[in-house]
Amino acid sequence: MFKTLSTFLLSLMIWQTASAQNNNISDTLICYLNKNNVIVNNKDSATYVLFVYPHDLTVNRKLYPFRQYYLNGKAKSIGFTSAHSPILTLEGPLINFFPNGHRQSTMTFKEGKMFGTVIQNYASGKLYAVQEYDPSNNNVKFVECRDTSGNVLAEKGNGKWVQLDENYTKLLRYTSVKNGILGIIWHPIIDTTRYAYYDSTGPVITQPYTIPSYIYNSGTQPYDFDTFLDNNLFYPDEDVKKKISGDVAVTVIVEKDGTLTRLRVTKTPSATLGEEALRLLGLSSPWTPGIAVAGGPPARVQIDILVCFRLSNSDDKLAKGIYPHAYLSYLTTGKEVKLSADSIYKFNKSPEFPGGQDAFMKFLFSNIKYPRNDRENGISGKVIVEFIIEPDGSLTNIHVIQGPSQTMKDEVIRFIKLSPKWKPALLNDKPVRANYKLPVSFSLNQQVINFSN
Repeated sequence: MFKTLSTFLLSLMIWQTASAQNNNISDTLICYLNKNNVIVNNKDSATYVLFVYPHDLTVNRKLYPFRQYYLNGKAKSIGFTSAHSPILTLEGPLINFFPNGHRQSTMTFKEGKMFGTVIQNYASGKLYAVQEYDPSNNNVKFVECRDTSGNVLAEKGNGKWVQLDENYTKLLRYTSVKNGILGIIWHPIIDTTRYAYYDSTGPVITQPYTIPSYIYNSGTQPYDFDTFLDNNLFYPDEDVKKKISGDVAVTVIVEKDGTLTRLRVTKTPSATLGEEALRLLGLSSPWTPGIAVAGGPPARVQIDILVCFRLSNSDDKLAKGIYPHAYLSYLTTGKEVKLSADSIYKFNKSPEFPGGQDAFMKFLFSNIKYPRNDRENGISGKVIVEFIIEPDGSLTNIHVIQGPSQTMKDEVIRFIKLSPKWKPALLNDKPVRANYKLPVSFSLNQQVINFSN
């Protein structure tokens, strides 16, 4: 039924649009817009093109047919607006498409508000969800939901409902649905295709929400990984005689119970130093395991540990360790210490937005937007976003730790991605990778916004 209805609507719109073009093509409005739906001056800055045609006298003198096209020439949207303007006031049927040509959604508008049946699809073209909108009381009834393979998750308003990312390709979380109403508690879905691989024991997470950590309690006081290395190191005599020092990189899996398995040396200055690094890690007591998603259970997590062997001028035998998201100090001997490009460090000088905090506040207020639905529904609160500032100042690994709503989280991520390069953190006057957390507060009493370092 839905497919037949959508086909009819699409055919009707195409006919109406063609009719309008033939009547008076000179009155057609053409605009280039970017991904934020802002008009731009040229095609190079655009994400899509908007055509607003003159009245279609054969159907309705008050409506203007419009079409949006991706730059690849494929249709983005087909519908009607009540104004001959690039600011669309939607009226009547609307069909949206993915860039690959598959239909994204079919819906109907009345006086700019969505009503009736809304059909949404995955980017593959398969059915994702069916909802019913009632604008008179802002009520939404969740009717049907399917997974990416087409299996029915919810039917007739009962079952399980999944939420997708903005590209309609990735499952983010799920909740229950009963009598058309969504449950309150959402559960995360681990993306094993991107953040994990499988071995004979099961999935291994490579980009966890929190990484494993090491704290050993000797019975008198806890001590960290550096202290553990210092207390247990045996520097091979052969390497002492040959004055061999350097960094041994070891890949390990921290199991759910904190034990280390699958230890593998990936880089070493000598075979004996590699063996000593493996011996040291083999003596390690259980770690605090990592987790894959916020609030999730312990997970099997792969990390890279860098055991750094150094010989001082007095031939003291010491080693220091470093693993992602922590800097455990090196022993410096007056010589230059080579820093790992893959690790995150503590620093002598903090990273900084170009121009300082005042410039950042100006950038913030100029670019961030309060999500319309959240403002209308009275939703406010703080979004905490975390990212890595690379040695060249670029921002990577951008992700949200917490936030009041998905739309606020998405808005903050969009904003951070607009940022120019920062001034990187410095360790001994050398740029290094640094982890950075940024709280952004949305307040209903202001457009946005507060910011704290």
